[in-house]
Amino acid sequence: MVRGPGIPHSETRSQLVNNLDVAATIEQIAGLSPSITPNGRSLTPILDDANGPWRSAILVKGGNGVAKADRRYVAVRTATRKYVAYEADPYELENKAKDPIYAPDAATLRALHDKLKSCAGAGCWVP
Repeated sequence: MVRGPGIPHSETRSQLVNNLDVAATIEQIAGLSPSITPNGRSLTPILDDANGPWRSAILVKGGNGVAKADRRYVAVRTATRKYVAYEADPYELENKAKDPIYAPDAATLRALHDKLKSCAGAGCWVP
C-alpha cells in the first residue's frame, strides 16, 4: 500500500514490484540522489498511470540468511509463471518418478512400498 500527496486513492496496480522499488520511490519523492545506482525503479510512473509500461519479470532471491547453502534459491517471476532454481532440492520438490534414469530405483522403491504398506511384525524389517 502506498499513500501520500498526488497518489491516487483506492486504486490498485497489477505490475510486478519489489522492496527495491519502494526504496527507489522514497528516494525520488524525497529528492535524494543515492550514491550508488539503485536496483529498483521508482513506482511513480505506475502510480500516475495504472496501465503504464513496466517490467514483465522480476528476480527473487531467498534463503540468504540460512546457514546451509542448499536452502538458498533464485527465482524469476512473471505475471503468470515462476521459475525457481535451488542449489539443491532440500524440500524434495523435484519429482523424478517418470525420469527413465531413475526407473530402476523407482521399481525397487515401489516394491518396498508394496511390501511395507501392509506388513506386520518381523515382516516390516528391511535388512
